[in-house]
Amino acid sequence: GVERQFVPGSRVHVEARSGDFDPVLYVRTPSGETLENDDAHPGDLNSALDFLAEAGTYRLIVSSYSPGDPGGYELLTRGGGAVTGGAQPAPAASPAAPSGIQTIEGTLAASDPRLANGHFSDQHELSLEPGDPASIRLTSDAFDTYLLVESPSGRHFENDDLASGTYDSGVDIPAAEAGVYRVTVTSYGDGETGAYRLLAGPGGTLPGPSPVGGTPLIPAGSQSYGIFVGISDYPGMGSDLPECANDAIKLAETLRERGLMGQPNQVVLTDAQATTANVRQAFQQVAARLGPRDTFVFFYSGHGGRERGSQQALEIDGQDETLVLYDGTLLDDEMGRLFDGLNGRLSVLALDACFSGGFAKDVITRPGRIGLFSSEEDVLSSVASQFQAGGFLSHFLRVGMSGEADAAPRDSVLTAGELAHYMFNQFGTHVRDVNLAGAFQHLVVDRGAVSSDFPVFAYE
Repeated sequence: GVERQFVPGSRVHVEARSGDFDPVLYVRTPSGETLENDDAHPGDLNSALDFLAEAGTYRLIVSSYSPGDPGGYELLTRGGGAVTGGAQPAPAASPAAPSGIQTIEGTLAASDPRLANGHFSDQHELSLEPGDPASIRLTSDAFDTYLLVESPSGRHFENDDLASGTYDSGVDIPAAEAGVYRVTVTSYGDGETGAYRLLAGPGGTLPGPSPVGGTPLIPAGSQSYGIFVGISDYPGMGSDLPECANDAIKLAETLRERGLMGQPNQVVLTDAQATTANVRQAFQQVAARLGPRDTFVFFYSGHGGRERGSQQALEIDGQDETLVLYDGTLLDDEMGRLFDGLNGRLSVLALDACFSGGFAKDVITRPGRIGLFSSEEDVLSSVASQFQAGGFLSHFLRVGMSGEADAAPRDSVLTAGELAHYMFNQFGTHVRDVNLAGAFQHLVVDRGAVSSDFPVFAYE
């Protein structure tokens, strides 16, 4: 075991990790209490404990779940007041773990120096074993990390996302130079702050996608938010739609039941509630809460329309597509602006309406956005009465997100590719011969820059 002292009243996170055995972590507090953990999360054999520090000396002990299991391990701590932000010299690094990994705990704060792009930054100095491969990893549960590394000879390395679906950053160096490496910790987004962990070690000792072995690609602590709009009762139009309001209610309910989105994070607007003002206000509410690691879903089931675009509209056919809300229309141009106000890891736009495919070129314009549309921009969308749904997309999206689309592999993680594949298969089976006003209805999926393996939801 090792002994540590922390600032009284500070929050402390301790982890024990091993690739050789199932570790058990014990923390003996200054008051004599023993804290214990075997598995931090289901399916993760590594151990972790969180506590508020008291004055005095803590003893941290790592053992094995099975008697006699040998092997190397890492014992890492975060918090505790050891690092408070700002530039930190190399001595702030924790003692090397048995595997030779250096650990620095820090906090990106608004008082830190700014880079040329205005983002906050911390700088650290590291020495690596000359001539040997080396790896540097940066991870945070609070912000989207960005890593900058300058070698002793002036070579520059940088990385945003080490792998698809993670906001952790990393650099691998084939042969380290003698001397001091200058490492800059910053964020991908402007104004982001929070705690982080910087790790450095021999090449191959740090996992690729994330320095926390076994952590799912959906960031820890992330949340999901959603706006669900459905209109069946259109006032004075004589063109009411069956089940569209229920489409919105059912999808929100399914996401709650599967534990994917809490009710406080949902805004459901049906019929007379689905006004242009309420939709705009809902976006403002979500934008104020949505963090860079969170997921957002906007769903609409109802009438869609087309109208002559303004001179400023970048529409090749000169037409703007619209959502027909209870008291007016919402243009594709405005939908794009509403999405521009969001700063999440992933934003999903799902529209079950006539001409809905036209929204793709106004919204799927930045990384991290996916669009699913019930028809192309000049084609109508049909009611799905055989499924008791206002539209086919509404029904298949709800069933797919309930877990049916998680199939390749069935690993309790729904990826963008799995969801698109499921939707295409369902449309191919049930909607391939739906002809409206002389045109066949087809699903439109635009994943933009979102890779096929990018995780949308993780099921418990």
